[in-house]
Amino acid sequence: MSTVWYPAGRRYRVGGVTTTTSSVTAAPRRAALGPLGLLTLLLGTALPVIDFFVVNVALPTIEDDLHAPPATLEMVVAGYAVAYAVLLVLGGRLGDSHGRRRLFLWGVAGGADAGARGGGAGGAGGGAGGAGGGAAGAGRARSPAAENHVSVIS
Repeated sequence: MSTVWYPAGRRYRVGGVTTTTSSVTAAPRRAALGPLGLLTLLLGTALPVIDFFVVNVALPTIEDDLHAPPATLEMVVAGYAVAYAVLLVLGGRLGDSHGRRRLFLWGVAGGADAGARGGGAGGAGGGAGGAGGGAAGAGRARSPAAENHVSVIS
C-alpha cells in the first residue's frame, strides 16, 4: 500500500471518503557542518577539475609517444568526460542506496590508493608513466618491453 502526501489542512476525496490532512511535525535538525567537513566537501568537489587538468597536461605526452592526431587527443578528453559522467551517476545512485557519507569515504580512500600505486609504479616516463597513471596503472610497473609494444601498435 503506497502512502500519498498532501499539503496540511486540505480536504481530499479518496475512494468515496473525504479526508482532511493534518499538519506534519518537522524532522529533527541535524548538526551543522564543521570546518573539517566543509574542507572535505570542497576538496571532493575540486577533484574533477584537477583530474581534467591532469588529462589536459598529459595530452602533449600522449601526442608525442603515440603520434596521435588532434582528433584522437579530443577523443581522449571526451572519453574521460563520458566515463566521469557515467560513474558520477552510478556513484549518486549507490550513495542513495548505501549512504552518501560511506560511499564518499570509500571513494576518497580508493582514489588515494590508486593514485599512490600509480605514482609509485615508476618506469621510463617517471612517476605514474604519463597518462597511464592513476587507477589504470595501479600496481603495475611499465617495462621497456611493454613500452615498445605500445609504440609498435600505434
